[in-house]
This record gives sequence, C-alpha cells and structure tokens, in this order.
Amino acid sequence: MDRVHLRAPSGVIIGFTLPLHEAIDGQWRRGELQRVSEDGSPWEGDEYDLGGTGAGDAPPEPGATPARPEENAPKRDWQAYAVAVGAVTDAEAAKLTRAELITRCTPAEMLPPDPGD
Repeated sequence: MDRVHLRAPSGVIIGFTLPLHEAIDGQWRRGELQRVSEDGSPWEGDEYDLGGTGAGDAPPEPGATPARPEENAPKRDWQAYAVAVGAVTDAEAAKLTRAELITRCTPAEMLPPDPGD
C-alpha cells in the first residue's frame, strides 16, 4: 500500500502517501484523524496496519489481559485496551474521547474523589 486515507475532524478525507510525515502520523495515532477507505467508507481491517511498514509488537497471548496504557498513550491504545478488557464495544470505543475511555477503564476506587461529595 502506498497511500492511506484519513478523515479530518471537519469530515474532509485526505489521501496521504507513505511514509506519513511525523506530524500527520502523530495526529492519526492520537485519534485526531480517522482512517477510512478512499471513498470515505469505514476502514475494514486494522486501522494502524500499513502493510509491514512498521516494526510492531508481537501479538499478545490468547486470553492474556493487555497491559494498561500510560495516561498519555494515544487514543488508539486506549480504544484497544477498553475493548480488550470489555469496558466498551468497538463501536462505542470509536465514539468516545481518550479521556472518556480512560474513565471507563478505571476502577471506581482509582478515580479521583468527586469534589461535590
């Protein structure tokens, strides 16, 4: 694959040649841009797989609980984690912000106290 299509928050679809500029790659991996097909339809497959252009990590063992991402990890990491631990579905994860995903994946006892209490 020599192109990837990303949807900006405005809804505009932009085709980028690979490798992506680091600024665009950063926006994409933070969840600011969403991968789509050339015609704008939802992307089928792994959103971040660029056909072997990256080193990647070994896949986790089946049934293993994934490691909790760092607080400042990209949105995609939180989406994958939230789905893996059963906090949300894929569809729900795509609609939530990174902060909402973190809240959904954090046990109540680990959340800061409510100032109204």
